[in-house]
Amino acid sequence: MKKIIYIFFIVSIFMFSGCKKDFFNINADPNGPTRTTPDKMLTNVLRQSLEMQGTAGYGAVSIIDQLATQRPSHANVDNWVGLGIVNYSFQNNYFLVGSNNESMMKWAAEESSWHYVGVGEVIKAITYGYTTDLFGEIYYDEAIKDEIVQPKFNTQEYVYQKLFELLDDAILQFDKTSTRPLGMEDVFFNGDIAKWKKLANAAKARLLNHLSKKAAYDPTQILTLIDNSLTSRNDDAGFTYSGNYPDANAWAPDGALPSSAKTWDKYFIDLLKGNGVGEVVDPRLPKIANPGSDGVYRGVVNGITKDGLAPDLVGSLWGKFYTDNTSPFWLFTYEEVKFIEAEAAFNASNKARAYAAYIAGITSNLERLGVDQGDISAYLASAAAQNSASLTVSNIMVQKYIALTFHPELWTDMRRYDYSNSVYPNLAQPVGANPALGSEWVRRLPPFSTEIDYNRMQVESIGGLAPDYIAKRVWWDQP
Repeated sequence: MKKIIYIFFIVSIFMFSGCKKDFFNINADPNGPTRTTPDKMLTNVLRQSLEMQGTAGYGAVSIIDQLATQRPSHANVDNWVGLGIVNYSFQNNYFLVGSNNESMMKWAAEESSWHYVGVGEVIKAITYGYTTDLFGEIYYDEAIKDEIVQPKFNTQEYVYQKLFELLDDAILQFDKTSTRPLGMEDVFFNGDIAKWKKLANAAKARLLNHLSKKAAYDPTQILTLIDNSLTSRNDDAGFTYSGNYPDANAWAPDGALPSSAKTWDKYFIDLLKGNGVGEVVDPRLPKIANPGSDGVYRGVVNGITKDGLAPDLVGSLWGKFYTDNTSPFWLFTYEEVKFIEAEAAFNASNKARAYAAYIAGITSNLERLGVDQGDISAYLASAAAQNSASLTVSNIMVQKYIALTFHPELWTDMRRYDYSNSVYPNLAQPVGANPALGSEWVRRLPPFSTEIDYNRMQVESIGGLAPDYIAKRVWWDQP
């Protein structure tokens, strides 16, 4: 999945590069297609939304201490000095997904294929959501417009309102009669409109849950959306890869991400070994990670030095549940819905509902990873799972952190809770953390390099060149 040729790939490049449109007049292929039908585009739009999510997660995994960097050229990622190396999800939102998706929606609307419009709106809301959550201000109104080579940024508050509108409109599109029905090209749901509606509601619940610091935060509204979203793992939005290059999971050896640059972080592996989670070893540990040559599971603080250990004592990243060439990859899962529900119910003072959703989320993830039923029962009965009377928001968020391995949502969660040790036990800033930030934590990724090179005035307008810009809180991270 590393390389896909897009009909409008060059158009989107021009949006960023500022090159002259005369190029098209001189170099247009007179025998090449200028448009196609939406069904021919949908599979790539869906698969590239997964890859975009992978790149968003790749930008977050070192910050949230799930993976440590072991590639010397990436040495300053883990200490937040060199985060520009891992911020290309900005580009991927527009290049990989957006250019094709906008064309698909436009052509679908022209032929009254409304279900394709609805799918495109859901995917746009999710991928633009990731982008603004990582970067704050992003291009929205002027994004992917041929005539605009230096688009203006929109505020995150404005973008969020537009994303809510997209998701609401998607439900309306799904209720219309569509000239061209969805079919096998829908690699998520095989044309099941009911599941697309559930995904739209889940995506809106996710975004609304991000507003937990805002006065307008309404957990009851979130719970209503949850009631109309994913009800089991059968509703998951995802894809299973064949494993043959280039059709491999993004985190696998043959996948789209440079995962060879990463190894397991000590914080994550220690959580799975029970540190801060009731001191109970998580039965998912051997499903997620490989042990070292001596049979001991380890993560490291410094991936380059391996904390002074012999390299063979740190198990390989690859070949496990999330990192095999044939591993499935999900845009949205039932577990995420359950943990959103648990948090919202907890905030609504409905502990009984919060606990039920919390247990359902843990159980579903244990089952997903193939844990034996006996081990599932033992884990749920242990101190790791708590009970309804003792349930805390920390219990919910730590279990979500484990169940959504590599997911960009986890960094959103950590920022919403201000990286608190009372929520994420033993979480600490890295050794040698970026001195430009003082004692502040990272709150956003730096501007993508092409924006600095070709749209500098816009980057300057949001303060994007300041040394401590990445400590600036995004809109939903402020009261």
